[in-house]
Amino acid sequence: MTDAPAAPDAPAATDAPDAPDATDAEPIDVRSMDFSCFGRGSTLTGSFLLKGAVHLHATCDGEVTMVGGQAFVLEDEGVLTGTFKGHDMDIFGRFEGSILSTGKVVIHGTAVVTGDVEAASLVIHPNANVNIKADTKELTDRRSSDRPRT
Repeated sequence: MTDAPAAPDAPAATDAPDAPDATDAEPIDVRSMDFSCFGRGSTLTGSFLLKGAVHLHATCDGEVTMVGGQAFVLEDEGVLTGTFKGHDMDIFGRFEGSILSTGKVVIHGTAVVTGDVEAASLVIHPNANVNIKADTKELTDRRSSDRPRT
């Protein structure tokens, strides 16, 4: 049995085009990033003042207040019981309590939401389990003020 000779035009493994080298990458300083991610299996209790985008995979019992207008995402396995105050909120998990949003609240099909929702905009996707009292007062007030008076 004879080995087939290597193709003469085939580049050697060391002749590969320059690939990014992990040692050449700039270090990432997470201390300067505006985000928070609370992982699955964690339990948070109390009042939280958060800045930057937030993803909650954990269980939280208390009050969450967002500053800076970034989005809050309650992930599939996330549970929030209490009060949310902020701008935009996406709910994939379980929420029970009061939501006061200056922006849009989106309740996705995997969500279970119980309580009060006050938001400028509210979107409820099919298959969401929802038992809420909702108010989009800010949006309604803007619409009525835009209408010509007769």
